[in-house]
Amino acid sequence: MIKFVFPLALVAGALLWSQAGLAQQRYLPQQNYLQASPMTNLAPVSDDVTATLPSSAMPRQPSATLIRIAGTSLAAVSTMLRHLPNNARGLRLAGEIGASEWPVYLTAPQAAHPLKFQLGFLSAVSDMPEASSLTVQVNDQTIGDISIDAPKQVRTVTFDVPPELMRPGFNSLRLVAQQRHRVDCSLAATYELWTQIDATQTGFLFQASDISVTSLADLPALPPGEQGAMPIHAVLPLSTNAASIDRMLLLTQIVAIKGRFEQPLVDIGDALADGKGVNLAVAPYDELIRLHGLETLPAPDGPQVGFLPANATRRATIFVTGRTAEDTDLALAQVASAIATDGTAQGLRAAQAFPGYRVEGGTRLKLRDLGVISQEFSGRLFRSTLNIVMPPDFYPADYAKVGLELSGAYAPGLSPGAQVVVSINDKIAVGNLMGKGGGEIFKARLIELPLGMLRPGLNKLDIDAHLPMAADAACEPQAAANAQKRFLLLDDTEIVIPPIARVALSPNLAITATGGFPYANSRLPSHLYVPNPDPETLGAAATLIARMALSAGTATGFKISITPPQVGDGSTLVVAAASSLQPAALAMSGLDPDAVAKIWKVRAMQPDESGKSQALSKYEALTQARIALQRNFPAECRMRNPRSKPRDAAAVAARKLPVLPEATGAGRSTGLADQWGQTIAGKRGWFSWSWLPSASILETNWTMRAHDWLADGLAGARDTLMSGFGTKAANVIDDNAALLVAQKDHGEGGEGIWTIVTAASPAALKEGVACLVDPRVWNQLGGEIAALDTSEAKLNTAAASSAHFINTQALSFSNTRLIAAGWFSLHRPVYVMTILAMALLLAFVTLLFVKNVGRRS
Repeated sequence: MIKFVFPLALVAGALLWSQAGLAQQRYLPQQNYLQASPMTNLAPVSDDVTATLPSSAMPRQPSATLIRIAGTSLAAVSTMLRHLPNNARGLRLAGEIGASEWPVYLTAPQAAHPLKFQLGFLSAVSDMPEASSLTVQVNDQTIGDISIDAPKQVRTVTFDVPPELMRPGFNSLRLVAQQRHRVDCSLAATYELWTQIDATQTGFLFQASDISVTSLADLPALPPGEQGAMPIHAVLPLSTNAASIDRMLLLTQIVAIKGRFEQPLVDIGDALADGKGVNLAVAPYDELIRLHGLETLPAPDGPQVGFLPANATRRATIFVTGRTAEDTDLALAQVASAIATDGTAQGLRAAQAFPGYRVEGGTRLKLRDLGVISQEFSGRLFRSTLNIVMPPDFYPADYAKVGLELSGAYAPGLSPGAQVVVSINDKIAVGNLMGKGGGEIFKARLIELPLGMLRPGLNKLDIDAHLPMAADAACEPQAAANAQKRFLLLDDTEIVIPPIARVALSPNLAITATGGFPYANSRLPSHLYVPNPDPETLGAAATLIARMALSAGTATGFKISITPPQVGDGSTLVVAAASSLQPAALAMSGLDPDAVAKIWKVRAMQPDESGKSQALSKYEALTQARIALQRNFPAECRMRNPRSKPRDAAAVAARKLPVLPEATGAGRSTGLADQWGQTIAGKRGWFSWSWLPSASILETNWTMRAHDWLADGLAGARDTLMSGFGTKAANVIDDNAALLVAQKDHGEGGEGIWTIVTAASPAALKEGVACLVDPRVWNQLGGEIAALDTSEAKLNTAAASSAHFINTQALSFSNTRLIAAGWFSLHRPVYVMTILAMALLLAFVTLLFVKNVGRRS
């Protein structure tokens, strides 16, 4: 019996061994898919659809991954996912061509080891997979290309990053989507195309040992949270006083600026042990060693700044201390010293242009400086989006023109409706027809844009080319996949910013949001009035101040107070729940106490509609997460849960996103221009370059120009008639307002401005501020009063009832002339009446002069 069983056992063992070998080969790393370590909280990654919603809504099982490193033997290596930071565009790639770029900072150990990039995305059902693709570029080199086919569930894939492609310091990551519609070839249908990147499933995969940041100089390498925000946890001493809070507020600002954290979220409490974000501790040594995790720090000889890397029991921690309070303040000043930045040329370019390129008056910018490289396009609607940041004291008015010197080409055979449309902040600035049937190549052709359409802070410029052809009527799917090139945009296209007027208008929340005015660089102390400094209110105040410092690029030393500061003793920022504020404090900031009490009394009586405070079923959580992805909804805002009746059933319009290049390479601009010249010459039989700046490249649409001129004139008359009234605050402060921001000026020179941020309760205040500092929401701040509707992630604003100028620059003739020209451009009837009055005065003086000269008969 044994002699038969033994051979059978050998055969069975051999079969099991072979199956195990096949299974091992099946899951070897050449498929480029990884699983997450226990600290990543990620779903297993595969080439197939793995989830229907972000990882935060699904249970995860920790696992380790077997990967091959540089050709060595297999070893068990745990990996962590470093998510992408949030930005003003969100994570949506919309239209037939859409792209977004991030600067990614790496430490030396991170750059030295093999890297992978993980991408999770959801697409619109209208995307045609055969003609739609998503491309991943690192430092302008393509590392992966995949068809866009994820209309039902989030699709997750990974790509290898070639060795030595990423360097220590800043690197560029760009995602480019080329999308075509399944069944509709009209221009209107292009707005239905979108690909939404799932923030929770997207980022770089590191070895767990390499993700840690070990020095303060590498602060930008700290990994953000799953949704791109940076958690900053401030640890206050046990015996907290006003000086301790002031130091904490200053340190959070410095860390946000040096780390380039676009969405800082500050909270207060004991030191946290999880690996996301950073702990901050600033106090004299005898107070610092009483904090959890810092008990063993050696006594300093003087000012000391330290950085503790994250480990299994502690997140990354920055501590600032000294033997005395004076030494601690000196150490705090050391943290503010400049941190050297390095990286690849592409990474430094991306860092300078993220979230927008800061410009001054009288400058010229090439598109390549903004991250746009020469690109060809074969679809129907081309779009390239540029972000520029104007100074906070920029006075927007039509006293000059912004020049767009366009270089590129369009193909023969375009329909008569083909045109280039330039929009500023989602409003059409100018439209010009491309009327030459044989196509054209153009260079440095001037298109003038109204300067008054820009605003202080972040501005979005869209260069759209509408490129219909007669063949689009057939709408053949094969034609969409193999279409001819219709448009070329060269990266030497320039934007010319004219000299601008520099003066602040007060009150204006936009200037506060973009430049920290009047708190940044103020000659008088800036006060923070917090009548009830509980942890939630202090966290909200620190988050708000850190976000203002990031926009201004400089930290402000606030002095906290639990009693109202005196008017004229400096500008005041009030952060408190409405229940802890006296009616006089609300009125000082421009709010009606009765209106505030009424809306939040009604709100308190309504059932809570947030998905955060109600326990949702698994199905409801899946539904809400999917809707959030489909809407590109900010994660920190309180979207209505599936049980609530929506306010508006209309579909949310697709966002316009930037277009970035399809290919790179030195000399590409010239090569593409030559190719287009040959193509057009071949089609026309004869072609000559028209490089003269005076030559017209685009036929002027005089109907649109006349309409714009008439609309501008009516708007100027309306503004003049309505000056002194503005939008009624009652139309802003309604039952949907979860957070109110208001500003009022009580002094001369901006030294008596009061700004208030308030909500119904400390918890609502913390939640509302977290939504407010999302870049997609923050850039909406403006006017005298702003009300945040967290369920729509939208700010409703009321214009200032009366505003006045505050000098921010030394008086000069040129600046005064520009300010006067800007004021008259905004008050055109006054300008016309002034000119008529001067003409009448000149005629009268001339008459008197003529009557008294000459020979009399």
